Amino acid sequence: MNLTVPTIREAKRLRWIQTDAEARPARISKLALIHEVAIMRADPSAEFRTESAAARHGVTSSLFIRAFKKLTGISPQRFHAALRIERAKHLLIDTTRSVTDISFDVGYNSLGTFVRTFTLLVGLSPTQLRHFARGENVELAIFDVPMARIEQIRPGLRAAIVNPPADRLLAAGLFPQSLPAGLPFDGCFIDPACGCFELRWATSRENANLLAASVSLDSIQDAWAGRFGSINVCSRRVSREEADHVRSIQLHLRPLAETDPPFLTPVPLLLILQSRQEAAAA
Repeated sequence: MNLTVPTIREAKRLRWIQTDAEARPARISKLALIHEVAIMRADPSAEFRTESAAARHGVTSSLFIRAFKKLTGISPQRFHAALRIERAKHLLIDTTRSVTDISFDVGYNSLGTFVRTFTLLVGLSPTQLRHFARGENVELAIFDVPMARIEQIRPGLRAAIVNPPADRLLAAGLFPQSLPAGLPFDGCFIDPACGCFELRWATSRENANLLAASVSLDSIQDAWAGRFGSINVCSRRVSREEADHVRSIQLHLRPLAETDPPFLTPVPLLLILQSRQEAAAA
């Protein structure tokens, strides 16, 4: 049997291929990522470390983050923070515990960090959310809700929900990030008879995320807490060019999955924002 001796160049290439294959990290399955999401949801107050989660599945932290973002739309740390804030919303509305106690209950060691994160992701401070849900000092709370300056907002995005459910509350918002959190540039409730709506666009933005949802609610407290009997959603990244030139963006709702981030922006806040934008524009 004749053996072919590889040349020096071929030997180097073979060694490079072997080294590259050994260095290349393994893939992480969707099932493994769903398991990590389930761990987060089981106890949001528990500490979450990306490095530890990646090590559990034998992959690098960067690969874990990329795979997690591909599945959920956001990083694992932001997903974990969103779950903590969702839990805090429920405690604020369902209990009389102080904001300080609730911040510790959901895993924060700093009250200031908790309040800043909560206000950023919900669009209201913890105290304001509690006022809204209880109907206390509503006028003051509405006055304190920040709003984008009208001169920075212009008509631009037209959309329609395909086959909108007639027995659900329909709402939509145009957000600066993929997570349905904080104050959107604009928001509205949608007439289920047609499913059509229009949102104003922030002139300084080249891209935004259009989020629409149909929800069923049992009480106003559930609306503020974000507890829905059922929820269907649609999320889509939209460019300003598309908003300017597409006659109507068609949206198809789907059931909210466990791997979707929680809907942190209170749905009633979209109505308040809509009313304030219309009043200011008038």
